[in-house]
Amino acid sequence: MDGVTESPSAIEGISGSVAITERLLEAAIEVFAERGFEGATVAQVARRADLTTGAIYARWPGKRELFLAAVDYITPQRMVFLISRSEMSIVEKLDALGTNLIASGSDQLRNLMLEALVSARRDPSLCEEVFRSLGAEADALASMISEGKGSGAIDASLSTDAIVFFCQSLAIGSHLVLSGPPGTGGGPTIGDWNALIGRVIAAVAST
Repeated sequence: MDGVTESPSAIEGISGSVAITERLLEAAIEVFAERGFEGATVAQVARRADLTTGAIYARWPGKRELFLAAVDYITPQRMVFLISRSEMSIVEKLDALGTNLIASGSDQLRNLMLEALVSARRDPSLCEEVFRSLGAEADALASMISEGKGSGAIDASLSTDAIVFFCQSLAIGSHLVLSGPPGTGGGPTIGDWNALIGRVIAAVAST
């Protein structure tokens, strides 16, 4: 024989294993976003996925590794990465990112990322892994800004690092404010917010 062909049962087994892993990660996102790293348990994640804790321990040594796997899992799903792959202009991309900041105050991906940043501040062992994810987001933003400068849409004299820092700070800060109890930080209307974002984008545009 020229090569080895996987049997149908083996292929189904691999596919099923991947599906279970994704199911566990989706459950982990929900539980960690709701309860935080300290409050969540492996058993709660297993129950949410309707699986046993054995399914978790067969993949990750413990809660810490599961938490970091969940952060890695959401990284390519975050708005910056989705927008960066679209065919929109850089101005349209920045406008969409700005609108998204207050479009959903209950977004689980952002809740988990916020929890990851807070947990990383408390636990140095988590810091490097969590900020690696934040660095990947910064790289995606920097690529978008460089694209905008190359096309003449963004003022090339402005620092790319400064724009990226501003974008990430605004994203984290806005979500932190919107995460408060009802009535303590409802935020502006979409219309008012978009008007402000439009002014900010115009400020960095090439004149």
